[in-house]
Amino acid sequence: QGACSHLAREWQAMASSLAFLHPSLPSSASAPVASAAAAPALPLRATSAATAVPLLFGSVAKAAPGLEETAVPRSLIAACVTAASLGALRARQKRRSLAKARTTGREVSSGAVGQVAKAVAPSATVAGAAAGLAAEPPDLVAAAVTGERKKKKVVSASRVVERLYREAKPSMFAINPWYESPEVTTSGQKKVYEQWNLRPTRTIEKVGDGQDSCGCTWIQADGRRGASFIRLNDEGRITFIREIVEPPSWSKFKENNLKALTPAFSAMNRIKDLINLNPFVTVGPEEEEDVKPRFGLARPRTRKIQDVVTFLYEEAQFMEYDAIDCIMDQYSDDAVYEDLTYVEDMWPKDKFEVQKFQEDNLENAPKGFKFVLDEISGGQRSCAALWHVEFAGQRTPRGVTFYGVNEEGKVNYVRSSYDLSF
Repeated sequence: QGACSHLAREWQAMASSLAFLHPSLPSSASAPVASAAAAPALPLRATSAATAVPLLFGSVAKAAPGLEETAVPRSLIAACVTAASLGALRARQKRRSLAKARTTGREVSSGAVGQVAKAVAPSATVAGAAAGLAAEPPDLVAAAVTGERKKKKVVSASRVVERLYREAKPSMFAINPWYESPEVTTSGQKKVYEQWNLRPTRTIEKVGDGQDSCGCTWIQADGRRGASFIRLNDEGRITFIREIVEPPSWSKFKENNLKALTPAFSAMNRIKDLINLNPFVTVGPEEEEDVKPRFGLARPRTRKIQDVVTFLYEEAQFMEYDAIDCIMDQYSDDAVYEDLTYVEDMWPKDKFEVQKFQEDNLENAPKGFKFVLDEISGGQRSCAALWHVEFAGQRTPRGVTFYGVNEEGKVNYVRSSYDLSF
């Protein structure tokens, strides 16, 4: 690999050297060297110039008995094979569409170098083949020498999501994708595609900038809003979707939802205690333990959005004394927090209101209640988080929250979408 990389870097200088070297070869070996580079009968079966060089040198040595390896450097042989490989690639480009040619022109497929003799005209000479390298881009020469395939450029998740909501196609989904929402859960390419077309029409409001996964916020034709999390595989096809729409307006909370659900939390604890009377069945710990920060960090590791969101879920909410201060240090002054389970008038629209919202949540959360982060998407200025609630042995509800940050890495936008029955 090192020799091939050096050859690629010095391809133009090498061409001049070969042109000078060719006339200096012994007269008995000059013709065999030229013909060996072009003879159709060469037994080449390699997939790259790097592996073809030893085979080709052996053929030259047979054609010119007594010719030592130092008389025909391996770099010269590599140049001939490289030029031949380039010729084969150019010929293939002419037979393919422009879109495929852009990819094929930078890779050597199996058997391309094995057809060296067919790619170079019988009248070609070593000097001619070497001079041809001077007209080729270095990256193309490197590909021909090493036989390496450049990785296929995968479209970012944000672009896939935009196309998905605009006009979905079956080919956008992987073989066995997973789709889940409070209304339906299904898997399989055909079923997920059918479900996608059956759901209400949704228009994207914000979309994340992640590469392999991202989130988005949207609004339905009926005015209801929601959030989604989408993950792609290595081929850029969709493997996972979670979508959650806001509840109907009549069921939204007009006060802190944890406070409103206090009777339900008490009932869940009583049910858990009754079940735990059976020595063979246990639902959650007998006594709720105080949740603690995972690593005991006082601030996020970095200002990257993933670190900030992880800190909010795994550290700040569990701090014993300064939880609110640590949480609010991560929000900007103009932060907006859209919790879709509340009526819109309850949404915090600046840092002061966000702080009041967080204080109410911490004050009314029952002992042992915690939000657990399941997955966080990629992205630089925005991301989406999958999470669930754990309490009294239950792992529900599940939700999607979309986050945006400003230039300083402070959270300036949140949309949290979840269904209590999900």
